[in-house]
Amino acid sequence: MSEQALLLVNPDAVERDLTGEVFRRVKEVGLSIEQLRTVTPSRELVEEHYDEHRRKDFFEPLVDYIVEGKIHAAVVSGEYTASRLRDVTRDAEPVSADEGTIRGDLSDGSYETVDQEGRALQNLVYTLELDDAEDELRFCFPEQV
Repeated sequence: MSEQALLLVNPDAVERDLTGEVFRRVKEVGLSIEQLRTVTPSRELVEEHYDEHRRKDFFEPLVDYIVEGKIHAAVVSGEYTASRLRDVTRDAEPVSADEGTIRGDLSDGSYETVDQEGRALQNLVYTLELDDAEDELRFCFPEQV
């Protein structure tokens, strides 16, 4: 069953020039990059998107992290896209992610460390099924909303 999903290569990965490696790994599991766009979301849009977390300690560091640089947004498609993306990215906490995955191989952050340092977890990528991505699509691919 062919599906589509949204893959966001976060500012930390873009800054470290890892976009090509992320896309290589996505393609390696049989998925295709259908659309690609570079975006820089506004602080207002990011604050609105994460509004449910506004009163939490990580809200400001999270917003700062997302707006600190460019994001490479891609619509990815293929058979079983959502599960394949989960397999290639794995656990949101890089130190818990399996070796051989994007986060496991290319990042090393932990919830404990970022809590102590008062910053957001830099975990390179964010993925979600296209049906659940209306807010993200609004700033990445507004013509699809």
